[in-house]
Amino acid sequence: MFRVKSSAVSQGYDSIKIPCRNGLTFEEGNQIVFDLTRDIGMANLKNACLEMDINLNGSTNAPLAQIVKSVGANGLFNRVTIRSMGRVLEQLDNYNLYANMVYLASEDEGTINRRSINEGCAPTYKILDNPYVTQNQSVAQADTINNVANSWRYKDLKVQIPLLGGIFQNPQNHPLMAVPLEVEIILEKNNRVLYSDPVLQTDIPCEDFAAGAQTNLHLSDAYCQKLGIIDGGQLYPAGADNSRLNRIANLPIRVGQRVLIAAAGGAGVIENAGAQEVASISVDAGTGRIVLGFAGNIKSGGGTNTGVTVNLLNAGGLFTNTVGGVGPQSLSYQVKNPRLIVPKVIPSPEFTRAMSVAMAKGMYAMDILSYTDYLTNIVGTTTASTSLIPADLSRVKSLLNVPVEQINLDLLNNTNALHGSYMGAQSYEYQINNQMRPSRLVDLSREAHLAFLIGQDNYVQSAKWCEGSALGAVHCYEVEKALTDAGIEVKNLRFLSRTGDNCSLKHEGNYLVGRTLGPMGMSENLMGISSLLYLNYDGSNTNLKLLHNYAVHVRTIALTPAGIELRY
Repeated sequence: MFRVKSSAVSQGYDSIKIPCRNGLTFEEGNQIVFDLTRDIGMANLKNACLEMDINLNGSTNAPLAQIVKSVGANGLFNRVTIRSMGRVLEQLDNYNLYANMVYLASEDEGTINRRSINEGCAPTYKILDNPYVTQNQSVAQADTINNVANSWRYKDLKVQIPLLGGIFQNPQNHPLMAVPLEVEIILEKNNRVLYSDPVLQTDIPCEDFAAGAQTNLHLSDAYCQKLGIIDGGQLYPAGADNSRLNRIANLPIRVGQRVLIAAAGGAGVIENAGAQEVASISVDAGTGRIVLGFAGNIKSGGGTNTGVTVNLLNAGGLFTNTVGGVGPQSLSYQVKNPRLIVPKVIPSPEFTRAMSVAMAKGMYAMDILSYTDYLTNIVGTTTASTSLIPADLSRVKSLLNVPVEQINLDLLNNTNALHGSYMGAQSYEYQINNQMRPSRLVDLSREAHLAFLIGQDNYVQSAKWCEGSALGAVHCYEVEKALTDAGIEVKNLRFLSRTGDNCSLKHEGNYLVGRTLGPMGMSENLMGISSLLYLNYDGSNTNLKLLHNYAVHVRTIALTPAGIELRY
């Protein structure tokens, strides 16, 4: 079989920019297509990247959001299909779910920083970490003008991202002169990838209304502290050092945004059914509190009001509000001017001749590490499920299985669309070729422990890894082996814990189970083999579960006199 020697080729200094062939601007559900033609010759696809501009474009009153922070721009891709001369070489279904798993497992501090610069990822959902917006104007305590005239706005963000999968992660140079490629990308639905700070999903507490008409709203100290926009949990006193993080700079509210105002009690009347547009944002010089100003009265005259709140996400769901005559608010994304940047490789004449001879004899082949996603459903009421994994493949390296709560897939503002969810999981075990693997159930009871959350006076079923959440050793061991043999560099397993930003229950962790079938570089033949996964639940979650069964396997792309041959 023909083998490429490292000394046989030299890489050119110039990369080739390949524009999209079917347009310049794309939205959810659209198709993006690139042609990597024969005239390029040979290319180093592992070092290729997809460059594009991303804009989150919402209505005037749309709230702050971003693409799911852990995966960034790669989260926009629902499916990636690679063809050559009409033949499908690789089809990566549910690409973004797989990519999120890869990114979570391989992240460390340096990787997070790099991806936040290059790929539209972010360490948090706070405005200061949101790469898709311009930040609020910084307002110092001593400023005489506190209004934020140029508050945050969505902006175009240029990203450069690698493409995952076998062909684009293959270290072997790709002979486009013999195997030209068509790369087709299907974009994901808006609501599966757009998300906002969990803090915004609840009513924001404000100071009580005094008697009489009111035109402004003072946000509570507790809310400001929760956002981290009051240094050390303390208000800035007058004349204090203002070089510290400014409280307005990280405020997710902007001038012109429509909000809902409510009060639990009192004699005052909230105007316009609570729907009001923010006219100004300022800092009270005396108290240091953030003040939202409005063009007219937000409360009629009369007595005081208690339990005053403001809601940024509106009634009826994240981006939709018909309360108080306010029309639908929408948030979507656009991909603009996508282009593939491909390093061109210049082979020596000797290499070209040797490769031509090998192809003519049908002796040129490339092995790639790819995956196939087999979807199965788990009835919500079951406590003991059996799922068949129909992976009829001869060289399987690893099985990675990710259950997703079906009801969450099309809900707005929900990262669980790209995360596996525990949903009361208790244990699991595989049965492959009538053999139990491992030879005992993998227990998940530690993942369900109760953790005391700082700042709360009760226990909830959530954990925060930095506060000492528990993960089962066997579970971590099995998942780490499965990820490693799937070609994923494992740098942490913290993502498995039932945790979320600010200890929010909106994030359950990214639950998955896995089984290696390829230790020490080997693989296993599953053709004609019965492969089963037993997942056990405590019955607390009765929603339908969609199980993604990723079979990571080796496939061979061989060039024969009759054309391209795929071997699984």
